[in-house]
Order: sequence, then C-alpha cells, then structure tokens
Amino acid sequence: MEQALPHERPAEEVAAGLGTDLYAGLASSEARSRLEQYGANELDRESPEPAWRRLLGQFKDALVLLLVAAAVNLRPDLFRAVVAEVPFVDVINTMLDESLPLTVGEFLEWGNPKLRDDYETMRRYSPYDNLRRTAYPAMYLRTSLNDSQVPYWEAAKYAARLRTLKTDDRPVLLSINMDAGHGGASGRYDALRERADVLAFMLWQWGLD
Repeated sequence: MEQALPHERPAEEVAAGLGTDLYAGLASSEARSRLEQYGANELDRESPEPAWRRLLGQFKDALVLLLVAAAVNLRPDLFRAVVAEVPFVDVINTMLDESLPLTVGEFLEWGNPKLRDDYETMRRYSPYDNLRRTAYPAMYLRTSLNDSQVPYWEAAKYAARLRTLKTDDRPVLLSINMDAGHGGASGRYDALRERADVLAFMLWQWGLD
C-alpha cells in the first residue's frame, strides 16, 4: 500500500518518470542518468511547495521500497524523508536463502546470487550493499519479527549500517513488531496505532508536529 499526501509523488509516477526497466537497470549508468535528469526536472518544477516536501514519500510495498532505497543511494539529496515498511533492501543475502518462500520463484526477477553475472548485477543495485558515507534523508523503518517474506534482519542491518555511514544528524528509526508477520499488526486498533506512528513521523518531518 502506498499513500500520497499533497505534493508528494506516488511511487508509480516516480517509476514512470524513470522508465520501465528500473529494477534491472538500476545497476547501469543509463539508469543513473535518468534519475539525475528526473531529479533535476523535479527540483526545477514550479510549485509553492519546497521540493523536499514533494519528494517525501511513504512506501509500504517491499518491492517498491527496493526501487526507492536504490534511488536514495543514487540521489539522497532528492528526498527529505522515507517511511520504509517491510523493506527489501539486503537483496543478495535474502536471495541466497532458498528456504524463504519467495526466493527460488524470484530468481528471474532479481537474479540468482550464486551465478557470477547475476551476483555482479545485484551487487550494483542492492540498497544495503551500496550505502555510502554521505548525508541521507530521515528514515523510519518498520518490520515484523515473524515476516517470512522479507526477514526482519534486513531492516535491522540496513538501519545499523546507515547509522554508521551517514554524515548528517537526521533520524534513522527502526520499529520491529514482535508479534506480527509481513502484513504488520492485524488487529483493528493495533493496525491503527501503527498507522498513527507513521503519520506522526511524516508530520514531524514536514515540520507540522
């Protein structure tokens, strides 16, 4: 699920602006050029709202988050904050674990890291493996202990490494639901509390707290 607030670009629009082969192409110089041009166009758009407000996003779909996290690595200056729910960011290690229910069936989509050519491509786009020493947007990472599709340690490892490398003082928050699975809290009120946490973070980053 993705939620768009005023002057925020939905993930589908971002992907459409960059091209249709982004997952495969994020490792290429062509994809980097498209992202650079997209960023320049976005920042030049006439709008009463600052560019960082238009680019602040919330992305819950794990696969969309892979695209977003890779884009953040390429151009972190285009984002003010990101809410990452069940983030698929440690691609190589997850795709090495064939006991996970989605791994083997998704070799064609993400690559098989046991094959040299696939590994080299995955190494170039995997968000966790491409974190670097620079300023990053504020991050709120949410995951669940019993998630069998995107293991909780992906978000935990990503948060730990990002905190080590980032050169700014923006927050990197990690929330692990100890009782839920891939879909997060299932009870009505527990799910609403999770949503309230997300919205509170977004309002904080907009300066509306």
